[in-house]
Amino acid sequence: MLIVDFYHIPIGISLGVVGGILALTLLINAWVNKQNDRKKQLQ
Repeated sequence: MLIVDFYHIPIGISLGVVGGILALTLLINAWVNKQNDRKKQLQ
C-alpha cells in the first residue's frame, strides 16, 4: 500500500503473485505431508 503513491501495480500482476504464492504453499504442504507419511510407514 505504501508504493501506490509512486507506482501503480496492475491488478492482474497482483492477483498472479498472490495466486502463485498460494499454489506454492499448497505444493510444499503436499510434499511435506507425503514425506511425513513415508516416515510413519517406516516406523
